[in-house]
Amino acid sequence: MGVKISIIDKRVHHRLCAWGIAAPGPTRIVVDSSSVLADVLIKVKNAAGRGKISLLSITAHGFGRQDAKGRMHGGFGVEFCKDTINLKTVRQFRKLRGMFDNKALGIELVGCAAAGNHRLTTAQGKSVAAFGWRMCKELAGHTLTGVKASTDMQDLDLKRYSYVKRVHGIPTNKTDTCADPGKWEGQVWIFAPNGTVRKV
Repeated sequence: MGVKISIIDKRVHHRLCAWGIAAPGPTRIVVDSSSVLADVLIKVKNAAGRGKISLLSITAHGFGRQDAKGRMHGGFGVEFCKDTINLKTVRQFRKLRGMFDNKALGIELVGCAAAGNHRLTTAQGKSVAAFGWRMCKELAGHTLTGVKASTDMQDLDLKRYSYVKRVHGIPTNKTDTCADPGKWEGQVWIFAPNGTVRKV
């Protein structure tokens, strides 16, 4: 059985609710705007050790663009690390090629319209095309595993939780918040390494 690795970009939050009160560690990685994608991928490889990865879950904001009517559309990359994930940086994930124990599904991009695939007209009258669909296909090809992502905006709940921590030996009640992506919104797709795409 492979290792499940979760990564969250602090621009979303500093903790996922699925982690509970556990501190970040080798399989629970926190990144921010100063993190270098290449270094984070090395951390992922180290977390897997000599084994395989069962699922790499990346939670980060999806980049969007406004159309002429002021509506936001995703599919313009993922705000992840200093480098972001886009058509230029996605090839870096090739470092994880062959490290997944399941070719059908090994990566999920939890972010707004990460797989967005549409064309829009901006307020300046310029026609621009989202590239999320192509990016997800390339990610699957580079890593040789299926990539799960949505073409729709995603909801994120912030939840409070309480726990007890010893402060100078005295049990003390503490509270914190965590980010819970919950169920996927909208249409979700799985992009296979062979280039095929199927609805979830």
